[in-house]
Amino acid sequence: MELWNTPICLLILLSIPSYVLPLQDKLKGHQISIDQSGLLAFKKSISSDPQNFLDNWNKTTHICQWNGVSCSQNRTRVTGLDLKRKYLQGTISPFLCNLSYLEQLDLSENSLHGSIPIEFGSLSSLEEFSLRANQVQDEVPESFGQLKHLRFIDLSRNQLRGRLPLSLFYNCTILQYVDLSDNMFIGFIPSQIGHHLYSLETLRLYLNQLSGIIPASLSNSSSLMELDLEYNFLTGTLPSEILQNMPLLEILYLSGNSLESNDANTNLSPFFTSISNLTHLRELQLAGNMLGGKLPAVIGMLNTNLSEIHLEDNLIHDFGIARLVMDVGGVKETTGNTDSSTANLLCGSIGYIAPGDQIPEVRNTWEISIIELLELGLLCTQETPSTRPTMIDAADDLDRLKRYLSGDNTMTFASSLGLSSSVVILKN
Repeated sequence: MELWNTPICLLILLSIPSYVLPLQDKLKGHQISIDQSGLLAFKKSISSDPQNFLDNWNKTTHICQWNGVSCSQNRTRVTGLDLKRKYLQGTISPFLCNLSYLEQLDLSENSLHGSIPIEFGSLSSLEEFSLRANQVQDEVPESFGQLKHLRFIDLSRNQLRGRLPLSLFYNCTILQYVDLSDNMFIGFIPSQIGHHLYSLETLRLYLNQLSGIIPASLSNSSSLMELDLEYNFLTGTLPSEILQNMPLLEILYLSGNSLESNDANTNLSPFFTSISNLTHLRELQLAGNMLGGKLPAVIGMLNTNLSEIHLEDNLIHDFGIARLVMDVGGVKETTGNTDSSTANLLCGSIGYIAPGDQIPEVRNTWEISIIELLELGLLCTQETPSTRPTMIDAADDLDRLKRYLSGDNTMTFASSLGLSSSVVILKN
């Protein structure tokens, strides 16, 4: 056979000195042994393994066959470790940092205690890290800022304390999911957070002891879909301007803080106007703040995907549904818009009707609606199937209730429920 007809891979193989190939095999073996020693050190730090999940972590079984371990395609390095909900007790060994090719690390829902090793900053390939629901204490190491490939981090439901790690928010610029909720973090939310986390989709910091204002820089995190800052000590006004730049936002939880309305806590219109264009918003939680002022008519213009609005335990006045109906009626008269989402929102609302706003005609309509709906509900729960209305009949009745409540007086009865998925909680 002519030399130039020999397959190129064979030529390369023949050109390698014979002593190099064994060296390569030794190198691969050395690399996997480094990972093995790191995992065995982790096993030693575990004081209780009630499911015996780590039993096959031994030198007689290849590391890539160990429970919870994933390896690279050529089986030379460990790339994943999944120990979720194995009820392990113990500490987190710093020797896990030996796994320099580790991409996914899930230690969630165990009983691990102690601190997060500072050496974890050397896990340069790490993309996903979950330590959720353990008993880990102390601060998050600033070395986490070295994890340039980190996209997902969940440290929720631990006993972490101190300030939020600036390096995590400023250096890990491709983060998409951050959950540090239900810990004991103090201090401010980093003011420049939005200038670094352009890809952020979920930010959960609820149930901590954070103070200060909601950073204006979050407006740069335009990919945000969930923002949960509930039950902290946040102050300032509702983040109206920030929300205008979050078109994908679906979940906004701000309850349990000390937030106020605009204009010396008298004006809610800027906030509700800012979210009126958030077509993906499904849940809005504002309960338990210091919000003052009158509930604005623009609330009737919110998108129909919004299923819950919680405003209870604030300082808002002029709550009642009847007042809201009158306000919205004024909007319709001036805009000529009779097909807005207002009717859907109101007809699906449950709330307190202020005594001064109980117009007799409105009160009578709602009383009839509730009585008829209760009767329909009782019919639908009859023990004998033959005495129950069909699904079509029930749907027809509910449709008549809806149209009557919307102002069609030709209907025989109306309903205050079941017409929309929207629920506005207005209890004060």
